[in-house]
Amino acid sequence: DETKPTRYISKSVRATVLKQANFQCQALHPDGSRCLERRNLQYEHIHPFAKGGHRDVANLELLCTGHNARRKFQTFGTGKYSW
Repeated sequence: DETKPTRYISKSVRATVLKQANFQCQALHPDGSRCLERRNLQYEHIHPFAKGGHRDVANLELLCTGHNARRKFQTFGTGKYSW
């Protein structure tokens, strides 16, 4: 079904998010400094896809593996989405 929501993020949207993030994790540490990680970056929905979030530039950010895992835990806890 072509109207079914998908997690697919277009190449142009991914490129825009990557450039806006300056090829670096966008997470902020408690002291306000930005994470310096530039490897193993993942696209993350600010408003989760599972909760109706869209896959446009305004709703995506780039996070390193550790910060993405932390966000997943904060959002969903240890239930269905635990690792």
